[in-house]
Amino acid sequence: MFFNREEEIKEFNNILKRKPSRLYFVYGPINSGKTELISEVIENLNKEYKVFYINLRGKFLKNYEDFVRVLFRIEKKVKVSEIISSLTKVATGIPISKEFFEEIFGEKPIEDVFDYLEEFFIGMEKKGFKPVFILDELQMLRGLNIDGDLLYELFNFFVRLTKEIKICNVFCITSDSLFFEDIYNKSELQERAEYLLIDDFSRADALEFLMQSRFSNNEAELTYNYLGGKPQLLISIIDAKQDGKKIEEVLELMLLDQKSKLKFLLEDARELGLSIKIEEKEYKVTYEEILDLFEVFLNNEEVEAGFTKKIPRTFLIRSNLLFLEPVRGTLKPQSRLLLKAIREVLIEIDRLG
Repeated sequence: MFFNREEEIKEFNNILKRKPSRLYFVYGPINSGKTELISEVIENLNKEYKVFYINLRGKFLKNYEDFVRVLFRIEKKVKVSEIISSLTKVATGIPISKEFFEEIFGEKPIEDVFDYLEEFFIGMEKKGFKPVFILDELQMLRGLNIDGDLLYELFNFFVRLTKEIKICNVFCITSDSLFFEDIYNKSELQERAEYLLIDDFSRADALEFLMQSRFSNNEAELTYNYLGGKPQLLISIIDAKQDGKKIEEVLELMLLDQKSKLKFLLEDARELGLSIKIEEKEYKVTYEEILDLFEVFLNNEEVEAGFTKKIPRTFLIRSNLLFLEPVRGTLKPQSRLLLKAIREVLIEIDRLG
C-alpha cells in the first residue's frame, strides 16, 4: 500500500534526471517505507533507465567471495555488448559471463571486479542507457573485510562512478544510519555523498491514511497516539480492523508485545550481561546504562545524540530500538509505539522500587 510520497518521489526523479554527481545514502527509521518508495520510483522510470537492484536482506556475507556472488548474475552471453543489449528494466544482479565470473574467484583482485563494473556501465551509457545501482539493506555489509578494507574500497568506487566519471547513479539504503556515519567518515565521503531521509508519516498524513481506510476521527487519533506514523504498523492495524477486530484491543496487544521485549532485554542486561563490538573492541553494556538512556525519553520524544553515552547508544541503535538522525544529530525510539513502551516500562520499574 503506497501513500502520499509525492515530495520524496519528486526528489528522486530530479536526481535521476541530472548527470550523476554524488553517492546517495537513503536512510530512515525501520519500516518507514524506504524500499517501497524506491520500488515506486523504479516502476515509473522510462525505458532508458536500467536498474540494478541488490537486496542484501537475508544474505550472510563474511568475505569477498560472498559479496561477489550476491553482486553478479551469470549470463550465457560472453561479450559485454551482447549482455547490455539483452538487459531488462530491472535486474537483481550485474550480468556477467560465466568465464569472467569464474576468473574472479581465481587470482583476480577486487580491482578487476571494479574494472569490469566500470566497463559495463560505460558500455551502457554508449548505448544510450542510464544505469542506476541500488544496494538495499546496506548494514549487511558491516564487518566485510578482505585484502585491506573492501567495504571502504567499495564506497570509493561508488564515488568514482558518480562524482568522477558520472556514469551511474548509486543509492544505498538502510535503517542503520550509524553504519552510514561510519562509512561516511572513514571513506572520506564529505562533499561526495548526500543523505536522503525517508521518515515515518507526519501526524496529518497518518490520520488521512487511516481515515481513507474508514477509520473514524476517534479511531484514527487513538491509533496515532499508539503507533505514530509508522507505515507498516498502520497497515497492520488497518488489516486488523478489516478482519473485524477491536482496534483498542489490538493496540494494547501491540504495546504489550513491545513492553515484553524491552523487559526481556533489561533482564538479560541485568542477569547475563550484554556487550557490543565497536572498532574491533568489545565493550560491556550494563543494565544501568540502558535504563539511564531510556530515561531521557520520559519527557522527550527526541534528544541530541551527543549528550548520551556512546556505548549504550550504539548498542540500542544496532538493536533497532533507537534511531540516529545523522544530519541533525538527534536520537529517538524507532517508533512511537516503542516510545510508549519505554515510558510505561520505566514507570513500572519505578513502582517496583
